[in-house]
Amino acid sequence: MTRLDDAVDELYAADLDRFVSRRAELARTAKTAGDKEAAAAIAALRKPTRSAFTINRLARTDPDAIDALVEVGTELHHAQTAGDGKRLRELNSRRRQLLDRLTGRAFEIIGRESPTAGQRDEVTATLTAALADLGIADQLRQGILVRAAESAGFGFSPPELTLIRSPRPTAAGSPGPARPDPAATAAPESEPDVIDGAERTRRRAGEEAERAAATQRRRDREQAAHDTAVAAAVADAGAADTAVQEAVDRMDAAQQLITRLQRELSTARRALEEAQKRAKVVEQKQKSARAALNKVRA
Repeated sequence: MTRLDDAVDELYAADLDRFVSRRAELARTAKTAGDKEAAAAIAALRKPTRSAFTINRLARTDPDAIDALVEVGTELHHAQTAGDGKRLRELNSRRRQLLDRLTGRAFEIIGRESPTAGQRDEVTATLTAALADLGIADQLRQGILVRAAESAGFGFSPPELTLIRSPRPTAAGSPGPARPDPAATAAPESEPDVIDGAERTRRRAGEEAERAAATQRRRDREQAAHDTAVAAAVADAGAADTAVQEAVDRMDAAQQLITRLQRELSTARRALEEAQKRAKVVEQKQKSARAALNKVRA
């Protein structure tokens, strides 16, 4: 594996909170080693969203989960092709149970028992996409997603993986990356309808592509702003830690001074008490001496 491959595997398997700082460390190491190309590529790696991070950890920790999705998806395709209604109902129930179980397992792996509804929906949508499309399932297996799938009307926008390595080829004999649309078996339309439908489809695809590009640009800006804010917060936290330590040091010094002064005050009080006792004894002796002197004079 290359230096870049090693960095990708480490970053997308590590804790999300350390992604930015560790990415900077790995980029600096590559640059110091003279591998400027790898350094630039590592620095450009995008931090995954919380949902994508959750799916990456599931794929890396429990690869059998993706195999289970593919298995159910394949059986659903076969039952749909055969028109087996009873089998379809059984498999749909099994599909829902599997998605619920794997979604829960994903958040369990990262130690997040109460994810937000949006994060849970994105994880479920991505797993559903993998169940329906072998190409997406293979992407999930790599564990390098930067964005999860999201609901989009009656379908979903596909997940996005970091643009470093192309998806690994599927095993020999496996079906193609996407299962055929059952609508493809419908009766053919008349030629004008087909042309109009194709034009509408083309326009919709163009509009969706534009919306997706705009959404991605917005996400990139938000991610960049987030990373900048995190870096600033880290710097502020470091400065705050230093200030706290300085305050603690000053408190310790003040406490030591108070302790020393208390000891000196205690010593001074004991000396005062001894002096007062000696003064009383001397005063008594003085009175006795004066009394003797007066007696002699009389």
